[in-house]
Amino acid sequence: MTGKVELSAMLSGIHFMIGRTINKVFNEDGDNSLSVSRYRIMLALLEDEGITAQKLCEKTALAKSTLSIMTSYMESDGIISRETSEKDRREVSLKLTDKGKELCKEYLERAEKAISGIYDGINSENIQIFEDTVMSVYKNLMESTDSKRLSASTYR
Repeated sequence: MTGKVELSAMLSGIHFMIGRTINKVFNEDGDNSLSVSRYRIMLALLEDEGITAQKLCEKTALAKSTLSIMTSYMESDGIISRETSEKDRREVSLKLTDKGKELCKEYLERAEKAISGIYDGINSENIQIFEDTVMSVYKNLMESTDSKRLSASTYR
């Protein structure tokens, strides 16, 4: 069995390679405006429209400062909108605009295309075991306090 340190290095390498591959496909038209982090924000808002920035931080594991900067740019690009609650003026919810929804769907197709070969040569039973295991590891990390303190530079 692979040691924990080696496994950690492999996972980090996989993360880097998938991110690089997806970024390349996202920006193949020369736009260069979409990153994996922006895409994660868009997916979270597509799944749970009208959530607060705090909830979005939790769903994406992005630091508040990173999320604030990114959502400001996304708002100025017309991808998301902010709505102030009528009940509590301090509460602001974030939503994808129609433009944001269309972009998200387009980039979802591009992301699927980018990673389509990731499971080549792996049978469906092992794929399911892998996906279940990754989901369990992800949930464990999200529940740990360290994952909630990621710095703004972590996802640039």
